[in-house]
Amino acid sequence: MARLDEQRITDALNHAEPVNKKTMDSLTELASYPDLPAEDVTVIPVTIRYKDAPEETYDVLFS
Repeated sequence: MARLDEQRITDALNHAEPVNKKTMDSLTELASYPDLPAEDVTVIPVTIRYKDAPEETYDVLFS
């Protein structure tokens, strides 16, 4: 089941439209996370580049 979810998420990300800086800036970072065992969390490093500011990049972590 996890592999199917992983593939579904990968497909969605590969076909997603870029998010502009205004939309990204309007999002709220989640600050409180449940205490999960480390083996249950996958951290993915991502470099973000906005289509309306391609010269700027941001390195972030998603989990």
